[in-house]
Amino acid sequence: MDSQFGMQGMGKAEGLVQSGGNVPGRDAEPLAGIHGCLCPWGGGGNMPGAFAGSFVLWELLLGQGGDVVAPAHTWYMTSVEPWQAGGGWRTEKDADRVLAGRLARLERYLVRNYPVVYGCMQRTESLLVLSGDHSSTLVPFRAFMEKYGLGDRVGGGGDADLGLLWIDAHADVHTPLTSPSLNPHGMPVALLLDVGADDPPRLRRSRDELPASVEVWERLRQRMYGWRDSGSEGGGRGRFPSVRLGYLGVRSCEPEEVALITDWGIPVWAFPGDPRGFPQLIGAIVEYFAGVKALYVSLDVDVLDASVMQCSGTPEPGGPGYAQLQEVLIEVVRRLPVKVLEVAECNPWLGPSVHLEWFVRMLVGVLRVWRDCSHSRGERGVSDSR
Repeated sequence: MDSQFGMQGMGKAEGLVQSGGNVPGRDAEPLAGIHGCLCPWGGGGNMPGAFAGSFVLWELLLGQGGDVVAPAHTWYMTSVEPWQAGGGWRTEKDADRVLAGRLARLERYLVRNYPVVYGCMQRTESLLVLSGDHSSTLVPFRAFMEKYGLGDRVGGGGDADLGLLWIDAHADVHTPLTSPSLNPHGMPVALLLDVGADDPPRLRRSRDELPASVEVWERLRQRMYGWRDSGSEGGGRGRFPSVRLGYLGVRSCEPEEVALITDWGIPVWAFPGDPRGFPQLIGAIVEYFAGVKALYVSLDVDVLDASVMQCSGTPEPGGPGYAQLQEVLIEVVRRLPVKVLEVAECNPWLGPSVHLEWFVRMLVGVLRVWRDCSHSRGERGVSDSR
């Protein structure tokens, strides 16, 4: 790893890699043919840890023989400004100033890094993305949409060319006017679906309370979709991409998110407590995404139960274990046209190294199946594209 990334928290990865036997699957078949890139946005608060987590996972996968690259200009970390002052906001103006600043930095990150990530995506049909904060998803998802095509429908069911499987303990579909925390990492799905700040059916505040944040939010929407929208009139649902969204593992939502998910008819699947329920779950996911020509899978490590994954700023009880998550992911990559697999929100500063080892063991098993299925379908991987 280049010395510029040798920050606090990197020692965990270096220790695991150097220890040899502690790295899961060290003596097993290497991950040759896995093409990936880093997209390590870190937006403040606990997010510098998530920024570091993408590099930790990168080092661990390099120990497996994975061909995960860090293209120039795909890393970035913001300066950290206290998210709350004295346990809460002094004024709404303070909240507006800080959120607008963070969204503006996210906008700059998107502008700077999208062309590089799009270039990586053009060289393969199976791209692993190691992200930091989950709002990093804006960069690879925009590249995914441009590469695989856009239409005019969104949400649950209906005809859709593209699929998004969001595997997370949280729905992450807030806008500035619905979010209780005003943290951008709780807002990426709303931006992926081009949701206006006051589009959700249930709001927490008005545009007048956060004018600067709403202005930057609308600019971000234009950055994501305006490049393809010059010929359309007005806004609203006619601007949305043709994305079929499904949630897996979500168990912590605010009422504003529940209202939007219900209004749009977006399915939310839970991991079954009984192993006999897994065939039914996998069947429901495969049936829902049947017909999409490209599927984007975004995995937040906090989907795992908090007892087995503490390397997250937002651990939640009630989630699956590693074997259960791996079982579902393997069937998804085996039976659906997964083009991008993203891992986000891994924070190595917060949990024990053994949780990173377990996670990498699980991920390596999924990546091997994904690689073999992609090759069997004749899709171009990194080893074929050079």
